[in-house]
Amino acid sequence: MSKLRANIELMSYQDVFDDYGKKIQQKHEQQINAQGIAVSSIIAIGKLLKEARDYKDSLNVKNKSKLWSKFENELNFSKGHISKYIKISENPVLSNKVHHSKLPPSVHTLYELTHHDQETLVHGIQSCAITANLSRSEVALAKTTKLVPPYSTVSQIKLGTLSITKDHWVENYYSLKSELDGLLAKYNVTMIETSAPRKMAQDADRYYKTITKVIFREAKKFYLREVNNLLDTKLKEKNLLNSYGKASFKKKIFALKFHFDDFNVSNCATDEEIKQMYLYHGLDGEIAWNSSHSDWYALAMDEASKYEYALVRWGEEDHYQHAENLIKKTTKSKAKSFTPVKKSDRFSGLKV
Repeated sequence: MSKLRANIELMSYQDVFDDYGKKIQQKHEQQINAQGIAVSSIIAIGKLLKEARDYKDSLNVKNKSKLWSKFENELNFSKGHISKYIKISENPVLSNKVHHSKLPPSVHTLYELTHHDQETLVHGIQSCAITANLSRSEVALAKTTKLVPPYSTVSQIKLGTLSITKDHWVENYYSLKSELDGLLAKYNVTMIETSAPRKMAQDADRYYKTITKVIFREAKKFYLREVNNLLDTKLKEKNLLNSYGKASFKKKIFALKFHFDDFNVSNCATDEEIKQMYLYHGLDGEIAWNSSHSDWYALAMDEASKYEYALVRWGEEDHYQHAENLIKKTTKSKAKSFTPVKKSDRFSGLKV
C-alpha cells in the first residue's frame, strides 16, 4: 500500500514536469522556426524553466532529484543551458518586450549580455551598439567597456528623472506605467526602474507565497493534532493509553500496528494533499476542515499584510478574489493518492 502510494505521488509530480516540458518544447520550436519572436520565446522558456525549478525545490520527496534529471533529459537541455535561459529571463532589460526586436535571437549572445549592468544594456540598445545582428564574440570583447560608442551620432541624451508622490504611489505608479510603456516604445525611450518598484514586485510575490506557506503550515499542525487524538482514542480502546499516551507520534502508530506511511504527511506538498489524508482517516469531515481553513486563511492574510501595500492596484473586492485565485493556482496539485471516506471511524474494524 505505501509503495503504491509513493508511486502514485511520483506519477503526479511527473505529470507537472511533463506539462512544463510540453510548454517549453512548444516555445523552443517557436524560437527555432519563428525568428520574429525568437527572443520572446527564449524569455518564455527561461520563465517556464524557473517555475519548474521552483516547483522542484518546493517538493519534499526523496526522489525529486531523479524527477528533475528525467525532466532535463527529456528536454535535451544541459544544466548550463537551463541556467542561461533562466538568467536571461530574469534580466529586466532583456526581458522587456519593448527591446526584443533589437536584441540578437541567440541564447549564447543574450547570455553574454547578462554580464553587463542595466544602464549599459539600455545605452547599448539606444545607441544601436546592441542590435539583432550582434554576435556572441562581439559581446564578449566588450565585457570591460561600455557598449555605447563614445562618439556615436545616435547616442542617448539624458532628459531627466521621473518622480511620484508617496501618497498612493503604488496604485498611481501602475496606472502611470500602463500608459507610459506604450509612450516609451513609441518614441524609442527607455526608463530604468529604481529599487522601489523592483522591491514592490518582489513583495507582491512574497505576499502570495506567505499566504500559501502559512495555510500549509497550519493545515499540517491541525492534521497532526487530530490524528494524535484519534491514536489516543485507539490506544484507550486497547488499554494502551497509560503505556503510550505520552509516546511519540510514530511510537503510537507502531503500538497500534498501523502503517506509519498511512499517517505520514512529510511528502505532502500542498494543504489539499493533507486534506485528502485527513478525509482518508475519516476524522471530523470536510465541514470541520473547511471551517478551520477559514481561520488559517485569516491568519495567513495577517502574516502577509506587511507585503499588502504592493497590491493596492486592485479594488478591495477584486483584490481578495485575485488573492484566492492565485493561491488556488499556487497550491494546485494533481496528486490523488488518497480517497475520502464517509465512515466516521476508518479503523473501527481493525484488530490489534
